[in-house]
Amino acid sequence: MPARAAAWLAFCAIAIADVALVFPVLLILQPYLYDLNALLGSVIGLRINYMLLFSVLASLFVAWFLFVIVRCRQKLRRIASSFKPGRAEVAASILIIVAWNAFYVALGAAAGGEMFIVLRFIDGISLYLYIALNGIMVACMLKAVPAILRCIKAFKGLSRKPRVANIVSLSAILTAYAACFALPFAAAPTTISSDPLPPKPLLVGHRGASNYAPENTIAAAQESLQFGVVGWEVDVQVSLDGVFFLMHDDDLRRTTDVETVYPGLASVLACEFNSSQIQALDAGSWFADDDPYGTILAGVVPRGKAESYRGTAIPTLQEAINFSEMHGLILEVDFKSPPAGHPHHDTARSQMIAMLNASSLGKRAWVYTASASAENLSRLCTRSCSVESIIANGYDGVNLGLAVPNAQLAEYYARGIPTVVYTVDSVEIYSALWTLGVMYVKTNRPWLFTGLEQPVPRMDHAQYAAFWLSFFAAGGGAVVFALILRQKKIFPSNKNDS
Repeated sequence: MPARAAAWLAFCAIAIADVALVFPVLLILQPYLYDLNALLGSVIGLRINYMLLFSVLASLFVAWFLFVIVRCRQKLRRIASSFKPGRAEVAASILIIVAWNAFYVALGAAAGGEMFIVLRFIDGISLYLYIALNGIMVACMLKAVPAILRCIKAFKGLSRKPRVANIVSLSAILTAYAACFALPFAAAPTTISSDPLPPKPLLVGHRGASNYAPENTIAAAQESLQFGVVGWEVDVQVSLDGVFFLMHDDDLRRTTDVETVYPGLASVLACEFNSSQIQALDAGSWFADDDPYGTILAGVVPRGKAESYRGTAIPTLQEAINFSEMHGLILEVDFKSPPAGHPHHDTARSQMIAMLNASSLGKRAWVYTASASAENLSRLCTRSCSVESIIANGYDGVNLGLAVPNAQLAEYYARGIPTVVYTVDSVEIYSALWTLGVMYVKTNRPWLFTGLEQPVPRMDHAQYAAFWLSFFAAGGGAVVFALILRQKKIFPSNKNDS
């Protein structure tokens, strides 16, 4: 095959892998896609299903590169010696790859810290990836070793230039194999540890059990109780008339029927409504109608249960406090300050802290501040959270996303600093955080972890080493056995092996 054709086919193969990467990424981010889709709609100003659009485009682009490969091979059969890809094909292919990678950059910017979910998930399944990779390497060795042995036998009869080429080729092959075999030890999964296993992380419902019931509602808090949560996190805003209410988004369109009840005010900020207007909205039907997280379709949430959420009201902060007091729950408050010009812009935060101080929650009320006015509450650090900063400012713990390095989490655990990590919706990520000593995880899907008895997979270093040594011994034995069978003509060999 001409070098130009080989390079073009390699480019197309890499392009397919590059474009198709979006499918496993979207699969890993599946619990977060509804929120991400809403975020993109808010930024771009066009409310469509962006995730479906990306999937369709990716499918079309993969189909394009497959078509180009087929066309290339057809040309090779006709004019192999003078093969040259068409200019239009080259231009279109380069344009697709540039545009697609620009999309990856935009998706990463929109997702922000959520993209670390992908990296954490890969760490969680890395053992299985290593097994697959090394299994492929063993299978390749069954084909490659006979050819390597032939090259070694013929080495003495070669002139200097072919000898150098053989040495370079063999070195590259052996380096690749050595890297694959060393990778499981060079980057072992987080769950591989010889240290004593820390206590199992406690569950905090992210906006309640928000993939089981409408987020930031009493229903979501009530449903989370069956999964053993110790608390729930809520997003709090203040209305135009000074009533604190639970709402995450800047406006009310995603999670209420505001477009039906107040069509002319649909895009108005949530904090610009009076409390009576907010109480008139239905904050539950969207969950039953949209099945935003696929939990109704999957049977996790019974259809009858979903229908019961219709008519659910947006709760006030006082109602959330009352519910938490009644059930002994932690209440984590993520307060969203109103914009300048709002009548409560300057006073809302202090009024909210005063309301929490007046409750019986005490340290079970979590707030993001170092203010002395909240010293009776649990004050969580959310940024620049070095151990020294935490101690100096009197924080009771840290609240961080998945982007925090493993070493930092391990240091918090070693220093006895409570850690809260969000948002955790996979067993693999939960297992890694468990091994690192995280005390609390915020989750949309608490039912995934209630029956988990230990991190998955969990091995100490000796067990891990023994596993891989056994794996390599079995693989090497299989290769040697195949060579013996081939030598004795028991196992069929390629024509070129003779």
